[in-house]
Amino acid sequence: MYDLIKLSKSSKLDAWRELFDEAEDELRHAQNVINRDFKNKVLFPDEDKVFRAFELIRPEDINVVIFGQDPYMDYITQYLDKEGNIILYPTKQELKECKTIKVKRADGLAFSSSTKISPSLINIYQEIDNEFRSNIREYKEKNNIPLGDLSNWCKQGVMLLNTSLVAVQGNDKVLSIWKGFIQRVVNTVENINSCCVYMLWGAYAIELGEDLNLSGILIKTSHPSPKSASREVKDNPSFLGSDQFLVCNEELKKLDKKEINWVC
Repeated sequence: MYDLIKLSKSSKLDAWRELFDEAEDELRHAQNVINRDFKNKVLFPDEDKVFRAFELIRPEDINVVIFGQDPYMDYITQYLDKEGNIILYPTKQELKECKTIKVKRADGLAFSSSTKISPSLINIYQEIDNEFRSNIREYKEKNNIPLGDLSNWCKQGVMLLNTSLVAVQGNDKVLSIWKGFIQRVVNTVENINSCCVYMLWGAYAIELGEDLNLSGILIKTSHPSPKSASREVKDNPSFLGSDQFLVCNEELKKLDKKEINWVC
């Protein structure tokens, strides 16, 4: 089982040290529930990625927050050469010769994945490509970046935060135990940047924004999943065709903050 308290003491989280020290009770509660109710169950993501959303960005650098619900709970195929190195975009010949292993899709960042992209991320890329007349797949292949990897967004001030940091396949009970912790995260961010841009995708995220009393700039659309991406939700526009990434950049410009390169 994962030791959340031990993981929270990592030096990689020192930029968030005050948050994690104050949230020890919430983390211990989450740990106890997971250990009690999900013993011997497979947890997602891998242990070393549970707090990755915090490792890749400092609170003072956050200008945009995108909420996911919980980590992906499935596996994808990874391709390895004879030396064990990952092949991101194997050729037909390499596919014949390479080894394959199964790895967890979840990489600790909302909507991001270790290699292969989810249906929701396909729609996210489609919307970005339409807004910026870009080709994300081509860009990532050219620069040998995993297709599903969104960590470059984090480096530009985007926090990709799942509201449940640990998931158990087929069980939504884990989601509720993180609410107090997520509220602390939002409070920390807003104490530093009260004009943070929140991109709220789908009914769950929109309702979450209300529960958390977000005070920043709210951009609301439907969820990018195939079933929802083209539908309005709660009088808010559909994800596809929303131009929300352009809108987000315009809001950042008004605040004299650097725009996000969503294509990288």
